[in-house]
Amino acid sequence: DRLTSEALKLVEASRDRPFLLNLCYHTVHTPIEAKAEIVERYRRKLSPGLRHRNPTYAAMVHSLDENVGRILDKLDQLGLASRTLVIFTSDNGSLRGAHGLTGKWLAYEESMRVPLIVRDPRLPAGLRGVRREEMALNIDLAPTMLRLAGVPVPPEMQGRDLSPLLSGTAVKWREDWFYEHTYTPEDDRPPIARSEAVRTPRWKYIRYIDTTPRFEQLFDLLNDPLERQNLADRPEHKQILADLRARWQQIRRESD
Repeated sequence: DRLTSEALKLVEASRDRPFLLNLCYHTVHTPIEAKAEIVERYRRKLSPGLRHRNPTYAAMVHSLDENVGRILDKLDQLGLASRTLVIFTSDNGSLRGAHGLTGKWLAYEESMRVPLIVRDPRLPAGLRGVRREEMALNIDLAPTMLRLAGVPVPPEMQGRDLSPLLSGTAVKWREDWFYEHTYTPEDDRPPIARSEAVRTPRWKYIRYIDTTPRFEQLFDLLNDPLERQNLADRPEHKQILADLRARWQQIRRESD
């Protein structure tokens, strides 16, 4: 609430000039705490058999939603909504029990996918509310914002400008991308398995880089979106496994 209140001051002060507001909420994150009245509201919504579940997490999401709404309402009140680009996203997902795991450190969809909502008031009505299936990455945000603001994109930026997707333009897009999580705590916390992956629109290849013997996972996201069937040892998928393994090796070499 305090962060939003400060942000609203900036919006008020900038009503007659261009502004950039980068608003980074810590929610939803530990410590898991929220307003008591919102927590109680969600506690009442849970059936008796589910009341052992922590309603505070849901209350944190609710509070975040309310505060984003405060920003959007202020843009409306000041007449700025029609000339303000809004991008909503997050830094990471959360497993929250998927695959019997918690945290954000492994290459499963629940961990690596994040929301990305772009509201550009310049778009015609027919392009609003459109969902695109192309693979967007966080490195795409900077070149996209520069392009939409009419600023040249430096050639050394690795990301891609998303504005053609927003405008409905047919464009050749990325066919795969490389994932890595090689951080592991140096304190007394349990180690995190280091992993790398290649993700295509249909397939995902995961490689745990410290295991002996080698441990790999291969998922068909079209037919198994919840990633329950590891196909890495299936003979019928031998070629796709080899192709993605070779792509993983290629990207690693190019990144050195």
